[in-house]
Amino acid sequence: MASTRTRGSRRPRRWSRASASVALTASVDEVTVKTIDDRKRIAVTKTHDNDAQVKGQYKRNGEGGSVRTIWNKNEYASTVKSGTGARIYAVKACEYKNNWPDDCSNWVTR
Repeated sequence: MASTRTRGSRRPRRWSRASASVALTASVDEVTVKTIDDRKRIAVTKTHDNDAQVKGQYKRNGEGGSVRTIWNKNEYASTVKSGTGARIYAVKACEYKNNWPDDCSNWVTR
């Protein structure tokens, strides 16, 4: 069967190897957590000017569902970033409450 393509025409692309992944984001009162660097790292940003301690929790592929935690105990508008690793598939944002249960978002997954 003869090709009907003309010189310079291209086949439509159905997928791309370099497709960017969608970031996961979770927020609760004093903290925003989001994945960065193609979901290989997490950034925890403190969003209120007070003495609150905030944390981001996350789960990575290939770790059997174990939960990792990164704290941000710094000043207002500061961001703390995790190290790189396997792709992150779930995140949760939490504000630490001394002697009370932490105030946390639901798990955000994709």
